[in-house]
Amino acid sequence: MKKIVSAFLALMVIFSGFIVINLYQTKDQERLENIEQTSNSFKIYVSNTTQTPDKMLPFFQKLSDEKKISIIRTDFPKDKVLKSAIINQASFPFQNF
Repeated sequence: MKKIVSAFLALMVIFSGFIVINLYQTKDQERLENIEQTSNSFKIYVSNTTQTPDKMLPFFQKLSDEKKISIIRTDFPKDKVLKSAIINQASFPFQNF
């Protein structure tokens, strides 16, 4: 009887550990998915453009340097979420990581 209780408690500890790990991984994933959402941020949608992202990159880099802003671009290729960032140390929330 003691072995059964010990085995049951061991399984409960293992499953509890998996639940805690899953919880923290889920929170981390959500934080990364919403990295661009802060209290003083806003979204700009660039649509109907004929320029490729490679051609737009120098413009956004210059804008980031001049205005001291961070720009995060979100793409949705197939079933993935892809985030690209131009980071400025004055405006990016490094303390969140």
